[in-house]
Amino acid sequence: MIKLRKNGLFIAFMIFVALVFMVSCKKEAKKDDKAKADTPEVKQEEKMEMPSAKEIGRAYGILLASDLKQSGLEIDVNALKKGFQEVMSAKEEDKEKTANAEMLIRNAFLVAGEKRAKQNMEAGEKFLAENAKKDGVITTESGLQYKVIKEGTGIVPTLDGSVKIHYIGKMIDGTEFDNSRKANPDGEPIVLGNLKRVIAGWQEALPLMKQGGIYELYIPYYLAYGEQGIRTQQGQELIPPYAALIFEIELIDVRLGEEAHQEPVKE
Repeated sequence: MIKLRKNGLFIAFMIFVALVFMVSCKKEAKKDDKAKADTPEVKQEEKMEMPSAKEIGRAYGILLASDLKQSGLEIDVNALKKGFQEVMSAKEEDKEKTANAEMLIRNAFLVAGEKRAKQNMEAGEKFLAENAKKDGVITTESGLQYKVIKEGTGIVPTLDGSVKIHYIGKMIDGTEFDNSRKANPDGEPIVLGNLKRVIAGWQEALPLMKQGGIYELYIPYYLAYGEQGIRTQQGQELIPPYAALIFEIELIDVRLGEEAHQEPVKE
């Protein structure tokens, strides 16, 4: 998983663009291979056309703005234009100016990251403190909170077993970031074969449930994705650092011990 949190903005941006390009090329290559296998007569490949300078410029602008939004940095657009024009009009690269710019951006990322981390931590603590007072919410010694939506009647999972679940993941403001039903086109539940690899909040919560149960979990950042958060392979932030999270988990089926490592869990 690629993380671009503390790199210079332009380095991070160029890596991101390169990754997007490589991923798209791989997808196109796979499509071409499949087409060749499916058709008896191989047609001549269409040549990729170079986008116009206007299209490329707009694409760079979109990606740069998206990266800036995620970072939380504020910039002066006129100063951005000036810096861009200075470099483009120069006959030779000013290495000292480039190095100073990279250092400035790195420092800006660090300061913005620390500020954002503090905000996320405080927001999570406030949410959990208020949530703990609500009816039906139980808080464990670790700080994990959960609410029983539906109590199960089956067996209880263990960390060396496996489970079949559906789940929904949300930020504390209600924004949904993951949903197993939406992620799987066929609507099939997720099978977790090694519960020791899931986040600490799930490791604690799943053994509290019984098969058939539905729980809502409220997980502090240190039992979720911690100080780092999560980014996609393309560098897009999925879970911010220090983020408290909400999960609704439906425990559909459970397998214990050796049985867990045999055939897949069935409904």
